Amino acid sequence: MSSKRLMSEGRIASLFERAAADRPVDIVDSGGRARWLRTIDFTRPTKFTPDQESRLRRAHESFCRLASTRLAGDRIPMEIEIVDVVQLTWSDAHALSDRTAMSGTLLAEPMGSNLLLSLDVPLLLGCIERLLGAPSEAPPAERQLTDIDLALVRRVFDIFVESLSSTWEQLAGVRLSIPALDAHSETGQIIGSSEPTLALQMEARMQSTVGQILLLLPHTSVAPVAAAYSKPSDAGRRSDPDAASAVRDGLAGVDITLRAEIGEVRMPVREVLALKPGDVVGLGIPADAAMGLRVDDVLLHHVRPGRHGRARAIQILGPAEDVA
Repeated sequence: MSSKRLMSEGRIASLFERAAADRPVDIVDSGGRARWLRTIDFTRPTKFTPDQESRLRRAHESFCRLASTRLAGDRIPMEIEIVDVVQLTWSDAHALSDRTAMSGTLLAEPMGSNLLLSLDVPLLLGCIERLLGAPSEAPPAERQLTDIDLALVRRVFDIFVESLSSTWEQLAGVRLSIPALDAHSETGQIIGSSEPTLALQMEARMQSTVGQILLLLPHTSVAPVAAAYSKPSDAGRRSDPDAASAVRDGLAGVDITLRAEIGEVRMPVREVLALKPGDVVGLGIPADAAMGLRVDDVLLHHVRPGRHGRARAIQILGPAEDVA
């Protein structure tokens, strides 16, 4: 193995310190690309199943290719790749993007719900320069966006939304538009903070400029079309009319224990050990009260004690009021 691929002991120690402090750890592989190592939080929402996450990731990989092609038509050479798909609450997912990023609140029709798309400002500045014909491959200088810049940013977002709309229309018959474009810090209240949200983190590269594109899919916004990105349901399968009776017949021969119970009482161990023949233990219920017929701890019927020939028996009076 080449020594260039080995990390120093100091670098390894630094990675473990950052992980122990629950801070993101950047790992650069042999190709020079940054990956992220983070602590897994098992308290995260699980509204989206692993299969749904996988299908949505594959659908948006097509979006990445389509958006790159359309951007190239406007002289913007950008490579886009999904680097992570993670399920978080809305507030945590929203925090994945830099506060200075620009975000578009997307309207999804016919549901009338909202999604969110955000792009880092360095990416947008690079796009603006190329829309204006700048040939330089150097990273653009950081600056505040002017009104003219915002008009060009709107053009960049339109390209992304058109590509995203094509992807979702093919996936679930959903059309997307972008009625609002704001600073990312101003879009945190469009969805409830605890709403389960699927965050698709994408890495965009333009020569020496690298930035993040973030797409947030709140569960309530896409749940109406969940069937389009879920496994095929079993509703269309032909049902067997004899299946229910076959199950019933199979269970009919299983032995279960029925217990007729007058009542119960709790006593300290010392009192139980002191019991002797002739003692009377009160159950705290009237002597003529009905007994309960139970299967394990489930009360099924109220019953009356009696005899059947030489054997003890019970007579069922009626179903219990609390039977499930």
